[in-house]
Amino acid sequence: MKFAIAVRGAEVAKSMETCDTFVIYEEKHGRIIMRQNIENTRAKSLPLFLKGFQVTSVICNGISEEEKQLLSNA
Repeated sequence: MKFAIAVRGAEVAKSMETCDTFVIYEEKHGRIIMRQNIENTRAKSLPLFLKGFQVTSVICNGISEEEKQLLSNA
């Protein structure tokens, strides 16, 4: 499983749109096997941007209904 944490500075960002970077982790059998920092390109569709990295879950402090729907569709 791959998941991303939206980060601004040294904290979890308030939303995907306001983050500076996404820290992407890959987990296998309960262990982190990969970590990758990806700069937020401010792409029009962040869910599709993250889907390109095979991310299945996103962690952030808040998410709008629109972002939820986009993530579900991606």
